[in-house]
Amino acid sequence: MVAARFAAALLVALAVPLTAQNTPDYKVVIKVVDVGYGQAIRGARIGIVQLPSAFPNDGDYFQYAIHASELVSTQANAHGLAVVRLAKGSYVIKIVAEGFAHTLQRVEIRDQPTQLLVVKLSIAATG
Repeated sequence: MVAARFAAALLVALAVPLTAQNTPDYKVVIKVVDVGYGQAIRGARIGIVQLPSAFPNDGDYFQYAIHASELVSTQANAHGLAVVRLAKGSYVIKIVAEGFAHTLQRVEIRDQPTQLLVVKLSIAATG
């Protein structure tokens, strides 16, 4: 009985730090702007996909991000800004805005309380 209680207490003590490591502790400010003039793009749709920890640096994150489920989905405000909270790791930011080319950008969230990510969108090709 004592051994079972000890084992249960040990399991709880070990589980708490493991779950705490995956909490979204870092604030990421995403600013979406026009590549030509630097003007804010309001209403841009922002999707965030987390890459697996074993994903190679030279891997095809583009194909992975297209088919993976989004961890976070939000929209840029009137100033082209969106704020999300993410855990440390590798992500792909997908941005879609009317009249602009769809953009995917890989980003590493590191041990910084706040990170700024400026994403510049090009005008979509017509034709």
